[in-house]
Order: sequence, then C-alpha cells, then structure tokens
Amino acid sequence: MNGHEREQRFGEIYLTMRDRLYRLCRGYLYEPAEAEDLFQEVMANIWHSLPRFRGEAGLGTWAYRVAVNTALLYNRQLIRRRPSWEPDMPVPVTPSPEDAASRTQLLDRLRRCISRLSGADRLLVSFLLEEMTYREMADILGISVNHVGVRINRVKRKLETCMRGNHGQHTD
Repeated sequence: MNGHEREQRFGEIYLTMRDRLYRLCRGYLYEPAEAEDLFQEVMANIWHSLPRFRGEAGLGTWAYRVAVNTALLYNRQLIRRRPSWEPDMPVPVTPSPEDAASRTQLLDRLRRCISRLSGADRLLVSFLLEEMTYREMADILGISVNHVGVRINRVKRKLETCMRGNHGQHTD
C-alpha cells in the first residue's frame, strides 16, 4: 500500500467511523478524558496497522477489530496505573429539575454498572448501542453468532443485578 492509498483509507475510516469509534471508547471507559485518550490511541493504531490490511474483512469491520484490541490492551495498562474504582464514590449531578436529576442519576448509575463489566462485555454493550447486528459483532470479535447472543444475555443479567443495587465486583 503506497502513502496516498494509506491516507485515503485512513481518511475514509475517520470520516465514516470516527463517531462510532469514539462512542465505543466512551462506552468502554467511564471517564471522558480517558475515552478521548483511548480514541487517539485507536486512531494511531489504525494508521499504523493500515499497511497490514489485507481486505479479508470489510474496512469497517477491520477498524473495529483494531479498536477492540486497542481498548483491551489500553484497559490492561490503565488497571496497572491506578487503583480500582470505588463503588461508594459520590455521583456528581448537575442541579436541574427533579425529574431531569433523577434521569441523570439513573444514567450515571447505568454508566457505572457498565464500567464494572469486563472489557469484552463493555465492548458488547457499545456494539448494542451502535445497533450492530449479531453477525457484525461476531465478525469483529471472531466468535459465533450464537456465542454473541449468549454473551449479550449474560451482560444484560449482570446489568440488571447491578442496577437493582446488588453491586458485584469489577469483572476485569
């Protein structure tokens, strides 16, 4: 792949997938600043990996695989650098009408529950929020469609348990 072709493919990925890749990073990491750092690392890894793109999968599927692998590695490095999240941390809520505050608290609680999932489970949640098909998820993760369904059901049960207040340990 020559330099022009590489720039063209990177530009295509950036223009068509940047929002989805950023949402994947944001869904994977609770803190926005960390998600931004991860997004930058994902884009750098896509750039550096483009010469190895063989076209066996679609460009979007390939970019998601790079993003998933980057996120998993990033999370391992992040865990080594800082202590684990404390479940009793106060939840900051912006002053607003009561119903909006309640919704904000509920969404924040859901984000915290998602942040407690294993890295692979957080990625599945991100894929669901992107409205990917089970087939697309299976292709990206390199598992069967049935296994995707099983894992999604397990993730849903974990989130339901956490949202009901039965906080389990972080599963990474």
